[in-house]
Amino acid sequence: MYFNSEQSISPLSAKSPDRRQWAICFLCFLIIVVDGLDTSSIAYVAPVLSEAWGLGKGAIAPAFTCTSVGAVLGYLLSGRLVRQFGRRHLIAMSIAIFGTLSICTAYVDSLSILSLLRLLTAIGLGCTVPAVISFAADHSTDNHRASITIAVTTGLSFGAAAGGVLSSYLIGHFGWRSVFISGGVLALVLLPFVWKHMYETSYPSRDRAGIEKADFTSLFRDGAASATSLIWLLAFVSFLVTYLFMFWVPTMLASFGFSPTQAPLGSGAFGLGGVTGNLVLLPLVRRFGPQRLVIAMSLLAICCLGGLAFGDFHATVVLLLIAGVGAGMVTACVSQSTLAVLCYPRGLRIIGLGSAAAVGRLGSVVGPAIGGALMANEIAPRMIMLAACVPVLLVILILAASWKAERRT
Repeated sequence: MYFNSEQSISPLSAKSPDRRQWAICFLCFLIIVVDGLDTSSIAYVAPVLSEAWGLGKGAIAPAFTCTSVGAVLGYLLSGRLVRQFGRRHLIAMSIAIFGTLSICTAYVDSLSILSLLRLLTAIGLGCTVPAVISFAADHSTDNHRASITIAVTTGLSFGAAAGGVLSSYLIGHFGWRSVFISGGVLALVLLPFVWKHMYETSYPSRDRAGIEKADFTSLFRDGAASATSLIWLLAFVSFLVTYLFMFWVPTMLASFGFSPTQAPLGSGAFGLGGVTGNLVLLPLVRRFGPQRLVIAMSLLAICCLGGLAFGDFHATVVLLLIAGVGAGMVTACVSQSTLAVLCYPRGLRIIGLGSAAAVGRLGSVVGPAIGGALMANEIAPRMIMLAACVPVLLVILILAASWKAERRT
């Protein structure tokens, strides 16, 4: 397993972050929150939108797929665009793009145009994430880099959770269009703060050279191949399960007695569970490492999936079980970013994060597509939840292999 030593290349000391570094990390967190909200917005409106447009079960899947495909393209483009424009300019441009297009999405009247706008919006969303996470990691100290990465990446879960609760209110009072408008406006509000505060520190010459020469083949040289393979596999499987639930749980909740306007609470519970799981990781990750902690969370997810598949519970308990699944799977998604930050040296960090996220997003394409096919073929939601235990077990095996490889190193 290939883990870099930041002691020789980090411009920051091992002491605690100062006030400016915390402020930058908080701004990065807010950007990721809005990114997570806008990414999940299509899931919030799917049940109401399908009813309003007279779409059948699973018919809205192309919009889900386009969201994930666009994010993959954004992740893959992120490293190249950072080299060309710098992270500050790229983050600002990406926020402007996905914020504006999110507002435009509120005025569509057909599934094809909706899917196209979701594709373009998600490219902006995808470009933002690796640049923001690497920016936060580079502005943290060595001892706090893993914790800062988890905290910032938690914004995706927090955005999904807050968006689910907010969307339930907005849809009930103002209709589904208000969800896209709110997400776009929140993104554009952040632009002045990005431009004012997110300026780069200078890179040491060896890091600058590494960034200029970095490409995907660099992730498989100098002993990094095994780490890259494990991180990519973890990303693919964890994103597959996470986005299957994130996109389809509002629709599946109908079989548990939830109304269409209550359905976004499922996404909110899933995201809130992810936030809670990440908060558990934060104080413990420096002592136990991310792998063992996420294995424990994944076991919790399997127990909750079993409860959903076989139990007959009150709506509150159903939401708590969904939160338990979120705690397991969202922390697995976060762990691949954390491992990438810890594994790759600064010169490879953006392309390492972007490639892992892109592979994960391929899983997020496959997951909702599988969910749509199962729903269209009238497979019971409880059976879908039971079948999801298989890839979660695979996540546990991958993390165990990563931990063993790290111990050997």
